[in-house]
Amino acid sequence: MAADALLTEETRPRATAIVDGLLLALRGINLNPGAEPDDMVSVRLWGDNDRLIRHIEDLDAVRERAAVTQEELLSRLSEQMNIRMYVLSMVATIFLPLGFLTGLLGINVGGIPGRSCCFYCLL
Repeated sequence: MAADALLTEETRPRATAIVDGLLLALRGINLNPGAEPDDMVSVRLWGDNDRLIRHIEDLDAVRERAAVTQEELLSRLSEQMNIRMYVLSMVATIFLPLGFLTGLLGINVGGIPGRSCCFYCLL
């Protein structure tokens, strides 16, 4: 049965359980230079159950490590964004009132608020 599965002409993707192993038949488009667009490449892989389970567990572990790494990266980016927003708010705290005072004192019309006060010249 294993020899028949390995020698079959059918190339659609499939997995066949044989005794204590698994036969994977995969296919894809041949992207080699000079190949016809209709050409397909077929690959047949044999693996025993223990090795497949070990590889699947390794893939799960890699996926979990990638998720943890992504969370760490997002945390660092968020922390950098918070620091930049803090600096921006400090700059705005200093320059917004200064901009208001400059605009208030820079007008050349009568009726400026506080003009009658004796401490107006200190502003």
